[in-house]
Amino acid sequence: MGQILDCNCENCGYRKKELLLGNGENREYYYFPAFDSKRKTEVQIDISALVEEFDQKDSIINIDGLNELKEKGKIPYFVKGMYKRTKLIGEPISSASLYLQSQYNLCPKCSEFSLTFQFVGLFD
Repeated sequence: MGQILDCNCENCGYRKKELLLGNGENREYYYFPAFDSKRKTEVQIDISALVEEFDQKDSIINIDGLNELKEKGKIPYFVKGMYKRTKLIGEPISSASLYLQSQYNLCPKCSEFSLTFQFVGLFD
């Protein structure tokens, strides 16, 4: 079962609803929130081709595939530089190599680390 997330920027008010994280009944896809630098918005992308091994503690990321995504302007939020680590954050939404924190993520509109992700539901 996957998660449904909403995101909101506390600085500029940018909002995006119903982004998918994880996979539902269809195990061929694994969705993850990403920054779309060309459209200046949040999108969900299928990262199943990027991740060679899923594990609760560690995953192997295909660097060539990640670089291809970046060239297309789509950067998943587990990439360093897309979030700011701070002692003030609570539990991450997703941990290990596919890390997603709930606060201090890069906003696509104002480019500040003020974007939050909030769990709003589940999908199959």
